[in-house]
Amino acid sequence: MLYLVGIYSLDAVQGRLEVLQNQLAGFNRHPSTSYDHSMSYGAIAVGSDNTLLANDLLNAADEKMYEYKRAYKKRNRNKSL
Repeated sequence: MLYLVGIYSLDAVQGRLEVLQNQLAGFNRHPSTSYDHSMSYGAIAVGSDNTLLANDLLNAADEKMYEYKRAYKKRNRNKSL
């Protein structure tokens, strides 16, 4: 689990995570790779006016991660058809 603390835009965080995902995809194309490596992530924006508890924020990010996983599986399923 990765926590980014600081002032980052949601777009910047998601962009960096996509770069990491693409690097993993490149690694998976290497002939010595015996299985595909992947990652899933959930990113949410938290403003200075946030009133949610840490557990609520983690649950929201977790839900975003599962949304990402479902979309990733759907994309890969469509590629193999």
